[in-house]
Amino acid sequence: MMKNTYDLGARSFWIHNTGPIGCLPLTLANFPSAEKDEYGCAKVYNELAQSFNQQLKEGLAQLRNDLPKVAITYVDIYSAKFSLFQDPKKYGFDQPHVACCGFGGEYNYNVNVQCSSTVNVNGTEISVGSCGNPSVRIVWDGIHYTEAANKIVFNKISTGAFTDPPVPLNMSYTGGFTASLGALNPPYGETYFHRPAGRYSDGRIILDFIGPLGCHSSFLASFLSAKKDGYGCAKALNEVCQYFNQQLKEALAQLRKDLPDAAITYVDIYSAKYSLFQDPKKYGFEQPHAACCGIGGKLYNYNLKVRRGESMNINGTKISAGSCGNPSVRIMWDGTHYTEAANKVVFDKISSGAFTDPPVPLNMACRRSFT
Repeated sequence: MMKNTYDLGARSFWIHNTGPIGCLPLTLANFPSAEKDEYGCAKVYNELAQSFNQQLKEGLAQLRNDLPKVAITYVDIYSAKFSLFQDPKKYGFDQPHVACCGFGGEYNYNVNVQCSSTVNVNGTEISVGSCGNPSVRIVWDGIHYTEAANKIVFNKISTGAFTDPPVPLNMSYTGGFTASLGALNPPYGETYFHRPAGRYSDGRIILDFIGPLGCHSSFLASFLSAKKDGYGCAKALNEVCQYFNQQLKEALAQLRKDLPDAAITYVDIYSAKYSLFQDPKKYGFEQPHAACCGIGGKLYNYNLKVRRGESMNINGTKISAGSCGNPSVRIMWDGTHYTEAANKVVFDKISSGAFTDPPVPLNMACRRSFT
């Protein structure tokens, strides 16, 4: 399946292993005689999960060799989740193996009675509802985790502490696209990685959507006569971007109706990025339209014929298209892509939910209701 997806053009994969199934009420209630470990989990079932995970990890290692342009992040969800059962009090949980929403016995779980359903007990209909305080429980319905538990697991894996390679979530785009175009040269990656890392930036990036192209050095240098707005951006080009974005937003609104189970978050990357050009000094930037890494003119420092990291001959002198002295005070990296400093500001803006529709913070986006 993964190779088929790769053949269709996919290059970046986020693969997580299976969790500690031996700690779930589902397993514990159905196999009460299973030997328990010191944390109250069914030992043999967790060993089975660990065996699967080891084989998965080895299989992904082989895939990295077989598919040289692929960027695979292996997420050890098992260890992140198991840590909750190892020390539940540390995270504010009690009754770690008891389902919050369930019915029956030591683990409050019955395979024949689902959460939110009803059960007849001695002629009385009883609704299977939530426990009083889900925030102090790890397991929601015997199989799935509570929001409180999921939040902790998300925070753990998003740091990169439980991934291989150890890459934070907001850096998990690892340059698979650029790998297909050929290796990048220094000074790419100089700010964070201190070497080229397959990213079109001096460091870490966020995924690019349709931003204010009329503010980019590459467009401004190529269309010098274009009418500028109050912030020095090519007005017509930005209007095209805004038109595209409006059409995209309307199409997504229709998709929400056509696909009622879909949870779609529209990110207004345009406004988040444009705000940097509207008030660069507010964010510590200068020369907002000048590329940090480039050659050609004081205003935009961009030449379409000279690739980043390359050199050109000027009056018999070979000049390299190298980095500016301090990328952290620039918005544009190479005339097309943003610097790490700019990307960080943009990421902080969109991760808060202030630039999304619906306005959902990034760490809540995976926990939206599908009802």
